[in-house]
Amino acid sequence: MPRKQNDSFLTAQDINDAIDLVTPSILAGMKSGRFKRKIVAVEVQIEDYAELTVTRWIKLEENLQIDRRFSRIAARKTDLAMRTHQSTGIVVNEFPHLLTKYDPIYRGGVYEAGIAVGVSAFKAYHDHMVALWILDAIVGIAREKFDQLQATGGDFIHECKAALGQ
Repeated sequence: MPRKQNDSFLTAQDINDAIDLVTPSILAGMKSGRFKRKIVAVEVQIEDYAELTVTRWIKLEENLQIDRRFSRIAARKTDLAMRTHQSTGIVVNEFPHLLTKYDPIYRGGVYEAGIAVGVSAFKAYHDHMVALWILDAIVGIAREKFDQLQATGGDFIHECKAALGQ
């Protein structure tokens, strides 16, 4: 049963902060020409918290046109990773029997411990790399938040948050 967003340890702001942390590296890849496109679609889902789905575009230049196809592919990569609890590259290469007719055939969706990230517009291996950066940044932010809560001395998350005035 899906839980409510306000029960989640993570917030949409945490997810956006994680994306913001890795954005300079993504932009550097675009500027250098390593990433062949100057715009990329990103989607993040937190398991059991549909309200926490975050979709973003990262652009090298503001005037770049958005190609909705990449947004759909990023969303489907995220869905596939969440549904299978596997990175999309593993599903495509090792477990194709898990694919449905609307699943993407590319790498670039990753899953770990209830977090799925999909990236689309670059080469599939770069999509995968960037998705891992974002996932690791989310986990790092969660760890940082947990350390702050644990320092309050409370026994349960809600007690720790109350001690911090949250």
